Amino acid sequence: MLDGKWSPEQLSKRLEFEKSDLSIGFNTIYRAIHQGWLDISEGKASRKLRHKGRTRRRKNHLEKRGKITISHTLEERPISAQNRSRFGHWEADTVLGVAGGACLLTLTERKSRFELVKKIAGKKSIVGERGDDNPA
Repeated sequence: MLDGKWSPEQLSKRLEFEKSDLSIGFNTIYRAIHQGWLDISEGKASRKLRHKGRTRRRKNHLEKRGKITISHTLEERPISAQNRSRFGHWEADTVLGVAGGACLLTLTERKSRFELVKKIAGKKSIVGERGDDNPA
């Protein structure tokens, strides 16, 4: 199947066209490949298949892309910011809306607790920096 560059859909229809005694739906072929029922020696055969729609992930797969690792903790912030003894220490946060939609950017001054809130189009960093929808 992989050598001939045949998709499971093509293979299924070819069997149907040739009036073969064997009739297999393409979803069954995909399921057999993803669950390891078909012995395909190429390894990672499911990655070579043509596919439409969402890619399959293993059940215990943890998405690692797009994650920001924070190298410091809140306990490591300056004493003046912790005690709220000086003006000028700001906290920023985002309040997410519906998945993939707009969100709120909140900026809070620690001493006065003055807060600025701005609706932004998404949570991308350039949108957050400028506070508007124009990335240029």
